Amino acid sequence: MLAPIASSELQCIRRGTRKRAALVAGALVLIPFSASLVRADPAFTLTNHDAWAGIDGEPDYPTTAMTADSIPLAHGIQMFGQFGAVTGAEYLGDPTNVVFIGDFNDVVPSGGTFHAAGDVTFTFTGGDVTLLRVDTLVPVLETFGSIPDIAAATSGQPISFAYDTTYDSDPPPGDTTFGSWHLRIQFSWTGFAPTDTLTLTVPEEHPIELTNNSSVPEPTAGVTLLGLSTISLLKRRPRN
Repeated sequence: MLAPIASSELQCIRRGTRKRAALVAGALVLIPFSASLVRADPAFTLTNHDAWAGIDGEPDYPTTAMTADSIPLAHGIQMFGQFGAVTGAEYLGDPTNVVFIGDFNDVVPSGGTFHAAGDVTFTFTGGDVTLLRVDTLVPVLETFGSIPDIAAATSGQPISFAYDTTYDSDPPPGDTTFGSWHLRIQFSWTGFAPTDTLTLTVPEEHPIELTNNSSVPEPTAGVTLLGLSTISLLKRRPRN
């Protein structure tokens, strides 16, 4: 579905001179070059976003209540967006779940994990807001991770978090190369008036990042392969 990252490139390079051309064909020559290799397609994609009330359930809030977008990384994704503003009269109850959902096409070896980190900001005019959990699930790997503690929110002040996913049982053997991921923000809002408002923001300036811990850094240097049997580089034949 997605093109893999190439670790090197095969190029045919011609070099001209005013007197003679280099002749190319046959033996291998390695010529270093400096370049950052970029995916043709992103390894991680954001495919959906939902918001609902309750522990389990389908989206209860209208689709207009939440907006989301993303920026691909070499082996991960940055996501940002907003839930609300909703009034106290529109609030559907606790806990409320705001969820980012997507796919990945990247190599995760047996026991490989994911890292999630970012900021969430609640802005509210009344009542009390508590961040109950931020968690990530990768179903195909049965790996899960979440923030360790709940956090009381102060209106307009970001709450930062970071964690790795873990395994409750033995991880699947071998490499996993594709699957889905889910990242959920769960919170409660209590003691508000019907006219109070609440907004949850993941700012683009401080997005949530989900990355593959097992990824190999992108190469910044490599080699170009040329086939050469005879090379003439500005070399003159001796005169008789």
